[in-house]
Amino acid sequence: MSARAACISVQALKSDSEAATRSDANDETLERTKRRPRTHTNEDPLMQCNINAKGKAVRLLIGTASLVAGLALLGWWWTQGAEWALYTGLGATAGGAFGIFEGAAGWCAVRAMGFKTPI
Repeated sequence: MSARAACISVQALKSDSEAATRSDANDETLERTKRRPRTHTNEDPLMQCNINAKGKAVRLLIGTASLVAGLALLGWWWTQGAEWALYTGLGATAGGAFGIFEGAAGWCAVRAMGFKTPI
């Protein structure tokens, strides 16, 4: 093997090694971006903020009250065995949790359907 051929093969090995290193670096960058937590953006047109601060506060308050009332009704059902309290409590608890979600997200399902609400 001539000195020139040996030099070319060494350069070829170096360029292959550098390409592999760059590929590994790109793979690491890709992995880091996959693991990076996504920040909340309002890019989703279905979940855009459609209520103001007053509407958020009202929904949080009503949601919390409904959640507490639903849990109280479930407690009544647990101790007294009243079947109506079970279904009413489950409904109030689910509705309260959804109201809290609406208030926290700043999104109203009724407004998203096109209806105008006063608050």
